[in-house]
Amino acid sequence: MKRVVKNIFFAINSSRLIFHILLFKLKADPLFAGDLLRWKELYHKEKHSDISAFLHFLIYKPEFRNLFYYRMGNASRVIKFLCPQMNTLYINTKKIGKGLFIAHGFSCIISAESIGENFWVLQQVTVGSAHGGDPVIGNNVRVFAGAKVIGKIKIGNNVDVGANAVVVKDVPDNSTAVGVPARIIKRDIPTD
Repeated sequence: MKRVVKNIFFAINSSRLIFHILLFKLKADPLFAGDLLRWKELYHKEKHSDISAFLHFLIYKPEFRNLFYYRMGNASRVIKFLCPQMNTLYINTKKIGKGLFIAHGFSCIISAESIGENFWVLQQVTVGSAHGGDPVIGNNVRVFAGAKVIGKIKIGNNVDVGANAVVVKDVPDNSTAVGVPARIIKRDIPTD
């Protein structure tokens, strides 16, 4: 019975998202396709079709809505009311690579000069400007709950920023930064 109710709820909600599906199909943004693939992998929905997963995430994950509207740009303005975005999540970065994943978007600001591929962010994170500049973030970076990454700094590839860390200086590739102010506690040195 529970499964039947869930399927009815999904079907009713899916019908109000027809314009979202059309925009998704017509715009065919390769960056958003990469985002969707990553969300499918992280939520173990690889076997679902893109449309089925897309609808599931739109209905149940408000962070995904913000990401979709961000990728679709002005074209999404007229349909946002059908499936409201999370009003405490702000994405103000011109260039973000594919694979953006926002696990919990509550009270997040993502405002960088650029962000690479596979950026992962949790709740209450601030990525933003200070002293006249925005951060540049590399590929495969994870920023954990409550962390702040601020100023004209560079975060390298394959970096973890620990919970509640305050990063105000560059972080090299393959590192973990924690603390206030953040310091490097782990640095993987590749061997040849």
